[in-house]
Amino acid sequence: FDQHYYANKRHRWASDHHYHQRESLRGWITKNSWVRDLDWPTHKPVYASEKILRQCPACHAYRHIKLWWQDKKTDDFLCHPCFTNDWSRALPIGYEDKVFGRRKSSETKSGSTSKPEP
Repeated sequence: FDQHYYANKRHRWASDHHYHQRESLRGWITKNSWVRDLDWPTHKPVYASEKILRQCPACHAYRHIKLWWQDKKTDDFLCHPCFTNDWSRALPIGYEDKVFGRRKSSETKSGSTSKPEP
C-alpha cells in the first residue's frame, strides 16, 4: 500500500501544477508559524497539532486534517483543497506575487529560514 500510495503522490506532484502549488503552500504554512500570523484577504489559516474533524461547507466532505481555513466574516472553516481552488485569495496580503511550485533557489536549499520580504 505505502509504495503505491507514495508513487501516486510523486506522480501527481510532478504532473499537476495546482496540486504542487497547494501542497507547497501547505508546507510553508505548517513549517513556519510566523506565516500563520500574516494578514490574509478572506480567511485565516488555523493549524492544530492534532487532526480536527470538520465538515467543509464547500465540498461537504468530512475531513480529519490539521490545517483549516477560517472565514473572517462567518467563522466557517474550509478545507485546504477548497480554499486553494481560488488562488487569488490563497496568499497573504503583501505576498500575492510569491510563486509556489517551482524549484527552490540555492539560498533556500542552503537552509535560510529568514522571513522573505513582501
